[in-house]
Amino acid sequence: MSQKDVIMLQEMMPFVKMANPSTTKYTDIVHSDGTKKTSIKFLLLPEWSNMFPPFNMARLSSVVKQSGYKSSCLDLNVKIYNEFRKFIKDGLIDYDPWTGTRTYKWAVDEYESELKPLIIPILEKYAKQIVKDNPTVVGFTLYYGNIKPSIWLAKRIKELNKDIILIAGGPASHTESENFSNSDLFSYFVIGEGEQIILEILDNIENGKTFENVQVLTQAENQRINLNQFEIPDYSSFNFNEYGVPNGILTELSRGCIAKCTFCSETHFWKYRQRDSKTAIDEIKFLNKKYGTDLVWFLDSLVNGNLSELKNFCNGVINSDLSIKWTGYSRCDGRMNKEYYQMLYDSGCFMLNYGCESGSNKVLKDMDKRVTTTEMEQNLKDGSDVGVQAMTNWIVGFPTEEPNDFAHTLTFLWRNRNYFKVILSASAYGLNSPTIVGQNLDRFGVSYYQYLGQWMRSDFTLTKLHLLFRSKSFSIFTQQLLTKFPINVSPRENLKKYHYKISYNNPKLIKQVDYEDFDYKIVNPKLNPLADSLINEMFPLFRLLWRCRGGYEIEVLFNEEIDMMEYGDFLASPIDGKYKFKISDVGDWECNIDLKFRQPDDNVYKIIDNRQITSATIYRARQLSKSKYGITGIPDEKWNDILEEKNKLKKINQSFNFNRKIEGTWKQKKSLL
Repeated sequence: MSQKDVIMLQEMMPFVKMANPSTTKYTDIVHSDGTKKTSIKFLLLPEWSNMFPPFNMARLSSVVKQSGYKSSCLDLNVKIYNEFRKFIKDGLIDYDPWTGTRTYKWAVDEYESELKPLIIPILEKYAKQIVKDNPTVVGFTLYYGNIKPSIWLAKRIKELNKDIILIAGGPASHTESENFSNSDLFSYFVIGEGEQIILEILDNIENGKTFENVQVLTQAENQRINLNQFEIPDYSSFNFNEYGVPNGILTELSRGCIAKCTFCSETHFWKYRQRDSKTAIDEIKFLNKKYGTDLVWFLDSLVNGNLSELKNFCNGVINSDLSIKWTGYSRCDGRMNKEYYQMLYDSGCFMLNYGCESGSNKVLKDMDKRVTTTEMEQNLKDGSDVGVQAMTNWIVGFPTEEPNDFAHTLTFLWRNRNYFKVILSASAYGLNSPTIVGQNLDRFGVSYYQYLGQWMRSDFTLTKLHLLFRSKSFSIFTQQLLTKFPINVSPRENLKKYHYKISYNNPKLIKQVDYEDFDYKIVNPKLNPLADSLINEMFPLFRLLWRCRGGYEIEVLFNEEIDMMEYGDFLASPIDGKYKFKISDVGDWECNIDLKFRQPDDNVYKIIDNRQITSATIYRARQLSKSKYGITGIPDEKWNDILEEKNKLKKINQSFNFNRKIEGTWKQKKSLL
């Protein structure tokens, strides 16, 4: 699970209880007339969340039964999770591979030596059970973290019964279908929404239709599955009390996203469509009465993508005898006023997870967020006033973000610190090919070359090193917020131990601040393009801390070893040194900077190849990016120029050694408000 999902679950814990089903007898809906012989068993292997029964399998099982096929589900993730509790207790493994910081173990080499010896005996037991059940088809849901155990189980099932047909879907099927194109392990791969494709596959099997090669079935680019046609998800195979939230369910009010944020790939996966609120309420009511579930997590990209339909849902809940608590992902929206938030709260909404991303209106415009900081601030205040808590997500280092824009984000955090329930440490921007940025690098000033294994701005003023400095600044700043009530910040406790030390002249001093424009080119070392910008990267943090909390002293360290432990290879870089900064209450300051960067000798520059057009997601992103090269992408002659440019870059060395003491005086700038 991602860190943001882990924290959302933590915020749900006050509402968790054992499921309390109604004593009324409910009969499972039977769609089959008994004439179809084909049956399918859906599987989910670790690692995935152990908190809720998997909605995707329950939905597909219902669709299959509705069409007359036999279906069952087996959540091996939760069963293996529960068995692992004993392994951890007995000391057979010294960590929990389901925790956010260790889930990577399922996908790396350590899996073979640390997890596989414990997993295989369990999988062997269930492999025999699956074969004994004798389904016609076994369907695997593939994610990044469960490919290794899924492949082992798939091979073992084939060894025990070669006639069982194996199919795979899920996010990882986009890449794994190519890896298994010449294999006889999987017969089908499903890419995109699965409800329609799974019926096509089962119809082929039922009618005896076979193929020589693996079939990769992709959802049509313009297809939108009607979300109102489905029956209640089929949870008959699940025991709710095996899960961390026994009284909880996952569901959806919509699919897709109304926004076209330039940094996001999710918005291109499928077209947006809204579910009728009545079908959602009917589903929640039925499951509430049958299983006692009254805690709902909406999986939508945006639960408020359609404000009028969300209003209908809330009023439907309020006017019924349904008592629930619910949460979901949201965008800030100026049309949501205090009255709207009161309605959300009255329907059971206790928290919304906002993708705020930036506190700079310029960057928000470049991201195409279609919202302003004024509207965002009002949303947070109104929600807090009525009781809808705010969980926020942030992006550091969007390609057009300048130091002044980053300072605006820190300013936003301070101004709204008392309206947050959770502030997630910002994610450093990662370039993703199926996005508008990824398909139009020129528009956003991004180079066609990676530097140190990470994207960079073409003029070297935003690189992996800059992302490291801003990410560390963001985390340090959020740890200095003085709030009326405790807030949950993504844990980076090692920062306080190893990365910085700070002391204030008056630890209780709080100042109110407005947004300001400020020139953060404090030092002009004239070393090279990278050094000349990087050396100034810490000054937004230093100035904002002074504006918010008065005089202080701080020491910030950079060291590749400790940065690797905290940020991993994504940000850790071969730079060492420290800043020692001291400022008085009136703004007189001095700063000792000692930094040394060593550019590696080999493999520093790698070409970013964004020419592929192998999926509907890439196609949509390229259409919306409006690149000057059109939908066909970069022509061969331009690509030859890019290859030639790499040879010139190899000769550029951005290494530097900077050691200097500087002094100055700051004054408060005029407010922009």
